[in-house]
Amino acid sequence: WAGDVAFSRDGKLMTFISDRAEPYAYDIYVADASGAGARPLHFTEVSHYNQAAKFAPDGKSILVLAGTRSNGHGRAIFSLYRVDLSGKATKLAESGLFTDPVKWKGK
Repeated sequence: WAGDVAFSRDGKLMTFISDRAEPYAYDIYVADASGAGARPLHFTEVSHYNQAAKFAPDGKSILVLAGTRSNGHGRAIFSLYRVDLSGKATKLAESGLFTDPVKWKGK
């Protein structure tokens, strides 16, 4: 499975989410615009359920929603991460940004 395809602003790179390496472990992949040279960023070390990967405006990192927790019904609760093209991840916002934005306090 693969989805959530997005292109960098300059159109040279694409990113997508896929579980091609391990079923149900949805990693972030980067490839050239044709899809050649696809490589995982190994973000599944942070979260196995990821979605909505988009290139940051500078094209040097990817913003992604990571399901780092789950609710009582097993549904993912998302946090926002920035992942550079080498795979280094930085958490930008806890799930409170999405579950209770009025009370959320950023860093």
